[in-house]
Amino acid sequence: MNEIKDLNTDVETNEEENAVAGETRAEKFLRIAPSRVNKVLHALDTLGNLSGSGYEYTPEQVESIRSAINERFEEVMAGFEKKKNKNKDFSF
Repeated sequence: MNEIKDLNTDVETNEEENAVAGETRAEKFLRIAPSRVNKVLHALDTLGNLSGSGYEYTPEQVESIRSAINERFEEVMAGFEKKKNKNKDFSF
């Protein structure tokens, strides 16, 4: 868990150091999002390494991992949907 905290701190520090003066919020999103997505994908690859023959696990443990990841993923994506739907104008 401490490794995750350290990784988050590094991400925030690196992003601030690379901030561009006069950058729009959309430009900032485009600059930061790829790095964060790649970190998530790398973490999933690392998690996938646990499926190798060097580890032993139960179906229940695998389901717990799947549930935790899916739940968090849905929460995050719902945050994007709220913002997308917030900008819709009323019409018939």
